[in-house]
Order: sequence, then C-alpha cells, then structure tokens
Amino acid sequence: MARAGSETMARAGSETMARAGPETELAGRVQHHLMAIAACVLSALLGARALLTIDPYYDTFAYHLPFAARVIGLCPSSCYRMGELLETRFAAFPKTFELLQGAVWLLAGTPQVVDILNLAFLGMFAFFLRRVFAVPLAWTLVGLLAVPLIQSHVTASYIDLPLNLAVGIAILATMDMVRRGGEFGWGPLALVVACLAFAANSKLTMIPVAAVLGLMVFGLLAARLARGRVAGPFRPGGGRGWLMLIGLSFVAGSAIAGTALHNLICFGNPIYPVELHAFGLSLPGPESAMIPGDDSLAPAWRNVTPPLRWLASVLEVDGYADRPLPWTYDQGFCVTGPVLEACVWGTGPSFRMGGYFAAYVLFLTAFLGVQMCRPGMRERRLVLSTIGSVTILAAVLPHSHELRYYLFWVIALVALNLICVFDSTFAPADNRIARHVLALGMLAALASVVVLTGAHYLAPTGPTMQSLLRDLQVDSRIERVADGTTICVDPDWQPFTFLFAPVFHPGRAYSALDGPIGACTSSIEPPKQEKPE
Repeated sequence: MARAGSETMARAGSETMARAGPETELAGRVQHHLMAIAACVLSALLGARALLTIDPYYDTFAYHLPFAARVIGLCPSSCYRMGELLETRFAAFPKTFELLQGAVWLLAGTPQVVDILNLAFLGMFAFFLRRVFAVPLAWTLVGLLAVPLIQSHVTASYIDLPLNLAVGIAILATMDMVRRGGEFGWGPLALVVACLAFAANSKLTMIPVAAVLGLMVFGLLAARLARGRVAGPFRPGGGRGWLMLIGLSFVAGSAIAGTALHNLICFGNPIYPVELHAFGLSLPGPESAMIPGDDSLAPAWRNVTPPLRWLASVLEVDGYADRPLPWTYDQGFCVTGPVLEACVWGTGPSFRMGGYFAAYVLFLTAFLGVQMCRPGMRERRLVLSTIGSVTILAAVLPHSHELRYYLFWVIALVALNLICVFDSTFAPADNRIARHVLALGMLAALASVVVLTGAHYLAPTGPTMQSLLRDLQVDSRIERVADGTTICVDPDWQPFTFLFAPVFHPGRAYSALDGPIGACTSSIEPPKQEKPE
C-alpha cells in the first residue's frame, strides 16, 4: 500500500511538471542532462583508473593486499610472513572485505583490478537510493563524488568507503522502515542485518557502529510491539511476535558480532589486538589505538574533546596546510607511499583533519535546513532524527576526527538532501527550484574539488603493477635471489615489502619475511642504502 501511494504521488508530481511552463521544463531537462553527463564522465574516468592503475597508498601494500592474498590462498605464510604486529592483526582483524579483494585478485590474475570493488559498492548504493527513494542514479554519483574523501577512495584499495556505504544503506533502510509505519516484510530487515554484519566483520572500527545501529533497529521494532502495533513481519498479541523478534535479534546479533565473539573466545578481548578499558574491565591487547597517537593527531588538537575535534575536522579548521594537495587519501602529508615520496608524521593542525570539503558540507546542511522549513515538507521529524542520530554517533566514536573511518555521516547527509527533493513521501509537491539549487551546488562542489586537486583522483594515469616493480627495482633484486631460499626484506621498504613476495614473481619459489623475523638465507637491503646498478 505504501509503495502504491508513493507511485500515485510520483505520477501526480509528473503531471505537475507536465503543466509547468516551457522555460521551467527546459531548465529541468538541461539540469538532468548535465548531471547525467557528469556522472557518465566520472564513471568512465574512475572505471579506467580502477582497472589501469594500482593503488600505491600506504595501507594497501602494508596489509590490505597481504591479508587478501593470504585469506584467499594466493600467498600463505610460507610465501610471505609479515612482522609480529601485522601477523597479530591478521589473526584477529575481521577480513570479509579482504576476502572479496582476494577473490577478485584470484579471478583476474592481478591485484591491479581489486579497486573495481569500491566502484561496484558505489553503484549498489546509487541503485538502492533509486529503488527505494526514487533518486536518479546520476544525482547520487555526482553528489557523493563531490566529497574529496569519497572521490579519492573510490579507486583505492582502502576498505573504508565500501563499508561505510553498506552502513549508509542500513541507516536509510531503517528510515524507510519507519516511514512505512510498520508495513514492511523480511526484505528490509534482512538488508539491514546483512549490511551491518558485512561492515562489522570487515573492520574493527565498524563493530561499535553496527552494534549501536543494530540496537536502534531492535528498539524501534520493540517499541511498536509494546504499543500493540505491527512491526514489519512481527505481529502483536499472543507473544509470537516477541518470540520471533527475540529470535531474529539473536541470529542478527551473532552475525554482526561474529568477529567480536571470535576474538573474545580466542584472545579474551572482543576488539583484540586493541586493548580495552571500559566498565572497570581491562582487556589485553598490544595496541592502544583507542587513544589517538602521534600518527593520528596533531598536538594542537590533543586537548580538544573528540566531538569538538570531529566538528573542527568536518569544517576543516586549519585543515589545508602542509599537504601537496588539499585532500589526500588519509589527510596525511603523503599522496602515496613514503618509499615513493618523502613523508613524515605531521605536527601541524591540518594533520589527519578534514576531507569532506567544508564549503560543500555547509551548503548541504543549509539546503537541508531550508527544506525542513518549507511548508510542504513532510516527515520532518524522521529526517531530523536520522541526521541527528548519525551526527551524534559519528562525533563520539574513537578517532572521529579521521573522517575516512566514518564516511557514513557525509553519505547520509548527501542522501538525505537528494531524498528530500526526489522522494514524494518527503518532498513538497512543487520542488523544481529546490532541484535546480541542489544540482548547481553539487556540480559546483564537484568542479571545485576537481580543479583544486588537479583531477588527480580522476585521471586514469598512475603506477601499474609492472611499473611499480620496475621503478622500485624489485624485479632486479629478485633476480639475484635463488629458489628455495628465505629472504629478509629490510623494514625500510614498508609499505612495499610485500612486493618481494613470490606471488608477484611467477615461476619463482622462495619465501619472503618482513624484516629479520626468522632465519634468512639472504637479505634485501634498505632502498636508500643499496648502491644503484
């Protein structure tokens, strides 16, 4: 019934547009064509970049690709063994997304194409908005790719973007269930659980996010049942609805907390290897990542509370100094790995701060605020409670100032703006001017980011696997390694020690160690100490 009502209202909106003046109708067509052209150009450039280049960013070769290769069986520990810390992380970190990366690598025969996964997840998010909220695909792509951190990560092997897109789907699917007033089936619930389980079992920082959102969904369903109302597939009365809800919660909770339960059983700490101090408990772990260190936070922000740090990062206060580009993949001072580029930890206030493009965030916030104040706007409380809830959640999470970890906030902000001008459940009847304004704002933000970065994250140029091995002279060094030996690669090669593993050198049979962590037959000297050939 809800969908039928939405279709009726959509037809009514189309009839209103048909009665509009020719100038307005022409402007609407031009605006739609501009967004479609921009989306097509972006998709072509990013698709080419994902397929033709290899992501050289630090974490990619430090552990994402090594994890992917090992979990899929391409490079076991006999092929390449990481240092103690990374081996501990491999034993405890969730690795669902690395499994997908490994599968793509296995099928394609090269890790160069694994970044296509991020593009696929972006496409799935756009399809979700189109299917559930009637937002055109092109508008979603343009709106999201105007965010610098999303534009840079969509062709990177970092896993933050796809996981946060999954969380974004869970948030918006929950909002959709609420607006339906309990009239929904198992499909939306299964989608929410699948997205939260995928995120929580792919990265530790997603575990608290998924846990909070899962509890919120349970609370919304339980509240409806307690008031004697239908809550999706759960019917009040007789206790059967409550039993089914409790059963679903147990199954969903087990799926979402899979990695946390594994770590609790094996290591006595659900977020191992990160030590945890909470509720009077002190749980073991070799890393103290809950408190930002020198590699995460500049001294200028150390005494600022996390929510205010998050706000300063969103607004990019003192956020542009010291970087070769206004925005980098992690808002550090490197555009690529430090072996290829001189790079040090930062002490300036811009270190790890920013990444959303403050002007764009302010525009989206102001636009959403104006929409909320319009007389014809419907479901104001639902929109405001959604953005309010995700804002509080994002601001209080560990390392919240590093915005790439919790991209779900800006994803939700962009999506809500689009929903409020396209979905007939929310949007006022005559929404043409609002769409014009939103389109211009998104296109202007996208153009600004492209100009300010010199289209660095769009250009289908950059290192390939072959050029990386050649330029770092890895191939020439491996030629001197005999089969059946074990080589120790000097840690100064990080993040590229993994390039010395035999998985990148077909036909060779030897073992590589990340540093002197075992018996070595020979060693690979540091890149700056070895004499050029």
